[in-house]
Amino acid sequence: LLTDKILPNRIKEVNDTLKIVAEKSNKGDTTISTKAKAIISSYLGEGKKITEATPNQIELVEAALADLKALVA
Repeated sequence: LLTDKILPNRIKEVNDTLKIVAEKSNKGDTTISTKAKAIISSYLGEGKKITEATPNQIELVEAALADLKALVA
């Protein structure tokens, strides 16, 4: 399946974006981590991690990634 190749790439993109979130948080942005967690929870469910996403959730991961990228832009 195509999604089997896409999902790991999207997860890597999310992780790279979350590194930017962490950097901004370390530089004093007190709300960005909370916002990032809220974005992921809103798509995958409370307490879920992007790395736990299944290929069936690729669209949710992509939507979360788009929101996370907007958050760090």
